[in-house]
This record gives sequence, structure tokens and C-alpha cells, in this order.
Amino acid sequence: MGFIAGCFLVAMIAKVFWDFFTGTSEKRRAMLQEYASRPFEHIFLTVWMTFSVMFFFGIFFPLFGEILLTNGGWQVWEVGIIGFFGMTAIHIFINENKKK
Repeated sequence: MGFIAGCFLVAMIAKVFWDFFTGTSEKRRAMLQEYASRPFEHIFLTVWMTFSVMFFFGIFFPLFGEILLTNGGWQVWEVGIIGFFGMTAIHIFINENKKK
């Protein structure tokens, strides 16, 4: 199930890149205007997606997952899962504060 979810995640990223590079200039301009209107939300989402892709590739492709990222011996999948859950916690905290 996680493999299927990871494949959907990678497919969504590829679709956005495909639309941006092959779309009309109007569609590209609309995408850039949306980014410019809320840059921090898009940066947050990009970092969150990066952590989830790191975890996905680290688990399902062990050669990539065993790469050491820090001097402490942290591997790609470990950094990915900690970052993913950290971003999830931040997202939940922000949404709870917006409701009040």
C-alpha cells in the first residue's frame, strides 16, 4: 500500500512538472501567480513532499536508502520519516490555531 501511495506521489510531482514545461504560457503564468500569492505555503508543501519522497525511495530502493546523510550515521529514509512526521505535526498545529 505504501508503494502505491509513493508511486502516486511521484506521479503527481511529474504531472506538475510536465504541465509547467509543456503547458501554454497562460497556464504557466497562472501557476507562477498562484505561487507568488502564497509562497510560504508552497515552500512548506515542497519540503513536506521532499521528505515523503526521501522516505519512500529510502524504503523501497535500499541502495538509495542506505546513503548516510550526516556524520551521526543517519540514513536517507530516517531523515525522510522524521522530517515527514515533523512537517505533519507543524501542519496540524497550524490548522488547529487557524480554527480558533
